[in-house]
Amino acid sequence: MDLELDKVCVGITSIKIEKEDVIGQINNPSKFLTVDNKKKLFHLLQEGVQNHANIIVFPEFYIPIAWINEIANYAKSKNITIVGGLQILKSKKRCYNFIANIQPFYTDKYVKYKNVFTHIREKNDYSPKEKDEYKKLNFDVKDAPNNILTIYSFNNKFRYCNRVCYEFTDITSRANLKNKVELIIVPEFNQDTNYFSNIIESTSRDILCFIAQSNTSIFGDSRILGPYSTNEKNLIRVKGGKNDIIIVDDLDILPLITFKNHMKKHNNYINANKKAKGKIEFKKPSARFFK
Repeated sequence: MDLELDKVCVGITSIKIEKEDVIGQINNPSKFLTVDNKKKLFHLLQEGVQNHANIIVFPEFYIPIAWINEIANYAKSKNITIVGGLQILKSKKRCYNFIANIQPFYTDKYVKYKNVFTHIREKNDYSPKEKDEYKKLNFDVKDAPNNILTIYSFNNKFRYCNRVCYEFTDITSRANLKNKVELIIVPEFNQDTNYFSNIIESTSRDILCFIAQSNTSIFGDSRILGPYSTNEKNLIRVKGGKNDIIIVDDLDILPLITFKNHMKKHNNYINANKKAKGKIEFKKPSARFFK
């Protein structure tokens, strides 16, 4: 994660996670803490690093909390940000669905002393189906009283946030992101891919941002899309396969910032794209975008 960042490379993982695996995390969490599973996780991280990823996104219910320190140390040593859902945690009769956002940072611009910030939060909104599954096992979950929306700064270069699956359906939460982020990261375990496809496509245009979404390969629609025309919006889109993979691409996040700044000052769409010098032309901002 260089201080003089000139491009942003994002990797999304497509990993086979069965419903039985998710339920198994509650009944027998240690079952998944195997050497083989750890090798698979770090192999994906290593492949992302080899392909110059700055950010790597994992699906919901994937990362064991027992390995979080090792993952954070790896992120620090390799200068990568890692975002993904933790495997389910339980305490007495309560279950918890957490997301981890692990980002290296420098404490001083000149000394360049590197550290790592690990932010773990509970999912704001559990889907009705998810609640039913926990209830069948005599566990309870609770929605947050207020929707917690954290916006991160990536080395003071751009802004991003994360949304976990069902909580992304909150229209107010999405509206609050207008002109506040350039990237939204969405770990999920989601069967209703058509509904979410509509949400993320409209959000990318409305919020004028990139979206990186990682789902189980069984349901698919792990993808990266940008605020582009219909034929060019999908930079990556994948489903299926019996092997776990990571796919990376360079995103024009910094040109997007230039585009938005020029639009805000001059409101000239054609000149703003010329000024941005992106690989693909950005679409116009939505009405009252800068108000």
